Amino acid sequence: MLIAHPSRRLPCYASDSPVAFGRATAAPRGRGLYRARAACYNPAMQSEETAPARIQPLEPDALDAFLAHLREHLAENGADGAPYFQPAPRGASRVLDDLAAAFRTGLAVPVLEAGWRRAWVARDDAGAIVGHIDLRARREPWTGHRCLLGMGVRRAWRGHGLGARLLARAEAWATDTGSLAWIDLEVLEVNEPALRLYRGAGYRQFGETPDLFRVDGASLGAVWMTKQLSRGFISSNS
Repeated sequence: MLIAHPSRRLPCYASDSPVAFGRATAAPRGRGLYRARAACYNPAMQSEETAPARIQPLEPDALDAFLAHLREHLAENGADGAPYFQPAPRGASRVLDDLAAAFRTGLAVPVLEAGWRRAWVARDDAGAIVGHIDLRARREPWTGHRCLLGMGVRRAWRGHGLGARLLARAEAWATDTGSLAWIDLEVLEVNEPALRLYRGAGYRQFGETPDLFRVDGASLGAVWMTKQLSRGFISSNS
């Protein structure tokens, strides 16, 4: 999520997605902000009809541009006085080879099979990627009815409701599969905008790990959250 879980790789940080949890307020006591993984919360969000960025599934032929977007996005982590959104040192913008491979292979893996992954990107009028969200399989056995979420929005696009739109798009897809019952995520405890976004969308906190990361001298704790979409169908292979 690098890390990685989100974000977070965590693998994303503990998982493995490079996610970034969008815009955050200045971290207290010099602490930074964590990954996937969410965009800034803004009560006056634009609607999907009026927001200029268009959201579409990430296709295999767009992977190179997507990975370039991830590198540029991660370069913003803690840069120029901005708070951290990833548990990674400033300037650590390299997208890990295993993460790139996870996207390349995971997009082709059927949902409910080990290693599956689906992603969506937000593009501006010129076609540049300005935000993303991904859902992926958990690594533990017998968890096929759950998935992990990671996401990120470029700095210039934060505060316009894009994170909420990305979240809604991914949740709608997960619900439509009829197989996924829960979406899980991890977010830095200091990332109040992301916590508000997720809580407002119905995610509930079920755990917390203090001092999980120590980055550039900062202690970063993580909050674990989840949302139940439905009871879902659990196959014998889940």
